[in-house]
Amino acid sequence: MHLYRGFGDAHLAGNLLVQPALDAAHEADRDEHGRENQRDADHRSRYVFHRLLRGVLWREAFFDVMLHGLIDNPHPLNNHIFLEGQPGYQNNADAAAYNPAQASRQLDDLGWKLEDGVREKDGKPLALRYVFFGDHDPTAARAPNTTNDPLIRLVQNNLAQIGVKLTINDTPARDFLDTGNFDITDVSGGNTNEMMLLQHDFGTNGPGNYGKIRSDDIDTKIQQAYTELDVNKVPDLANDLDQTLWAEGHSLPLYQNVDVLAARVDLANYGAFGLADIDYTSIGFTN
Repeated sequence: MHLYRGFGDAHLAGNLLVQPALDAAHEADRDEHGRENQRDADHRSRYVFHRLLRGVLWREAFFDVMLHGLIDNPHPLNNHIFLEGQPGYQNNADAAAYNPAQASRQLDDLGWKLEDGVREKDGKPLALRYVFFGDHDPTAARAPNTTNDPLIRLVQNNLAQIGVKLTINDTPARDFLDTGNFDITDVSGGNTNEMMLLQHDFGTNGPGNYGKIRSDDIDTKIQQAYTELDVNKVPDLANDLDQTLWAEGHSLPLYQNVDVLAARVDLANYGAFGLADIDYTSIGFTN
């Protein structure tokens, strides 16, 4: 699962939460009577697990902590494709409603039982790795205090409430995203036109598809959005795709950074422009 944060939006991404084994090729992992073998059943169990995590992470708290005091009405970003303020933006995040009690019941059903605050199954604890890029030198006398990042601490706290242990690892390896060597991570987005990057970020084998989605449905909807010539229909197609991305559960948008700028009180038509173009011809000092 991956979390996007930054000017565009924020997500959680990890290959544990997006199992590439859930494609048509692995439907063949059955015996001649159509029964699932253990390998196929394990993958399906993990697939259900990454989806239920959506209801554990309290996105409203992430926004309030990370951008506290910068906005009067803190709320999360509820679209993978459009930003608030752009034509086409709508709330598609019903699938990620905060409901830790339901997630806890689902873990019980999957066989992960709570033992002394941590869930276990077949004698193994339920533990995930939050991996992020850092310059930690393993030979250094003192490791950096990576838990200072409030986002990571919030994720750790949310998971602990349902008995999931989260370990935090920084790595000097810049390719951990490409190789999928993480369970959870966060990435920042600075792009304001995600429509240009649908195949790159969400398509099968897309270089920005860090969650390793492999979905024929998503690929088809990306192509429908790209090939539609009626610009009035494109936002509806994009939002249909976005609803499928929320249902997939591989990534979780967190928040859209706000634009905050201090200016003199006698300077007219200058301030926080957000996604708007700046008209310098209208800027000037008042009399």
